[in-house]
Amino acid sequence: MPFFLRSSLLPLPSFVRSNGEFESNETLKKAFSDILFKDPTNESKTNRRNKWNEREFIVKRSANRKESTLTAQGLDSLRTGAHYDILIFDDVITEKSVSSPEMVEKITQNFELSLSMSKQGGVKRFIGTRYSYGDTYQHMIDKKMATPRIYMATSDGTATGTPVLFTQEYWDTKVNENSTHTLNCQYFQNPLAGTEKTFHVEDLNFFVSRTTFHQGLFTW
Repeated sequence: MPFFLRSSLLPLPSFVRSNGEFESNETLKKAFSDILFKDPTNESKTNRRNKWNEREFIVKRSANRKESTLTAQGLDSLRTGAHYDILIFDDVITEKSVSSPEMVEKITQNFELSLSMSKQGGVKRFIGTRYSYGDTYQHMIDKKMATPRIYMATSDGTATGTPVLFTQEYWDTKVNENSTHTLNCQYFQNPLAGTEKTFHVEDLNFFVSRTTFHQGLFTW
């Protein structure tokens, strides 16, 4: 099962936490002794087939597969030849991923390529935050790759609504700390909501009308 991130250079908190649980949680190892090694770190040193590091690891299994049980994978460095039962995409889109149309296109292309790592009948899971209406997540929604499950921070999806995830006091602090755009992205999954609308000059195309051009030619 690959655990996808935007970049292979990013830290892996969730992945490392799973790795650590399998190493140090004695109760877990006793309950699943048929799957988990007693000492996975040393086991991997004595048996080359038992990979165990912060990027991938293998637990006990009967099948002889070339893929690791769990693999950390960046969209910027896709592996070839590997095919998994489950693909998990966790925050593959960030605010930096939507900084330009070219960046969005590149991330979307890399995402499409990563889907080839799935097996027939495989499962895909997508977890993330919306930062732009035209991002890769919108591409997933338009292609109906998954059923959107959007959980907003308030009952009506507005800053003045009743908070459902936090206390009222904590929510008031978040509303005060964040801009309208950040609030709508982080807590409502709706980058188009709010009154703040901005554009970048570099996204504009300038042109001279034909009438103005002709007038300039015949001006004495």
